[in-house]
Parts: sequence; C-alpha cells; structure tokens
Amino acid sequence: MQPKSAIASAFAGAVLISATFLSAQSPDPAVPYPSEYRTWVMVKSYVVTPESKTFKDRGGFHHYYANDKALVGYRTGEFPEGSMIVDEGVGAKDVDGVTIETDLRNISLMHKDARYTATGGWGYEVFEGGNTVGTAGAKTQGVCYGCHPGAKDRDYVFSTSRIATGSRKQ
Repeated sequence: MQPKSAIASAFAGAVLISATFLSAQSPDPAVPYPSEYRTWVMVKSYVVTPESKTFKDRGGFHHYYANDKALVGYRTGEFPEGSMIVDEGVGAKDVDGVTIETDLRNISLMHKDARYTATGGWGYEVFEGGNTVGTAGAKTQGVCYGCHPGAKDRDYVFSTSRIATGSRKQ
C-alpha cells in the first residue's frame, strides 16, 4: 500500500469509528411526520373557545386521530410500540352563527418508540401549518414530557377516545 493510500484508509477508518461513536451518543431520533394521519380513526374533537385561558395558543378546533396501534392503547390503557396520536389544531371563525374551520395551525404528534429514552418512550413533535419538518426541538420535548406524567396511569396519554371505549364521556 502506498503512503497516501494508507493515510486515506486510516482517515476513512477514523471517520467511520467517530460516526459510530457519535450515533451511539446522539439524542433521541426525530419524530416522523404522520403523512397519512387523515386516514386514521378520528377519536375525538373539541373546540377551544375565547373563554379558555389557553385560547391564545390553542384556540379553535382540535381533531384527534389515532393509528391502529394507538386504538389498542385507548382500549387497554397500554399503548404498544408504534402508537401515534395526532392533535390537529385548526382555526375557527363564526359565520352567521355557525363556527367553521379555517386554516390548519399545527399538528402535534405523540409517537411511542422505546428509542425516545429521554421522554419515557414517547416522542413529541409539532408541525406548524403545512410543514412536514417538526419545530418542537429538545426544549419543547421536555415541556411536553413535563406534563404527561400527570397521565402516567394511562401510559402518559391525556386524551380519551369515545370510539375505543364506547363512551361519550370525555
């Protein structure tokens, strides 16, 4: 082997070892965009009105969608690996006494995956408007996870589903 080839081979090996080490040290994986969520079951809807203290940030319609795995979780209280729950936030306005939907504000997603070690096995992400790239970041992940232990008895999921439970009580 010529000296330049040996140096190039050694450099390539060092890069490979570094990449392997860094990937083992990397943070939790990105939460994937749920491109087919509108084909999932809509398990719940509600409207946040101006009377709510959360109206400024969350006003409007909220439609909850669950993939097949999440439906199992709603029924049993234990959400299996791969469960995904979407909170689709849509603006609202009054037109002649009828509240109608306006633009898509955001999609908030919970994704059950054991690789999300820092947040109890759930990944959290927010996709603004029609963007398919999340905006939550590590700080927001921590904020989401900071509240969800309040629903630890339901595998960290606050929402309920009247479809999965057969109940109209929310």
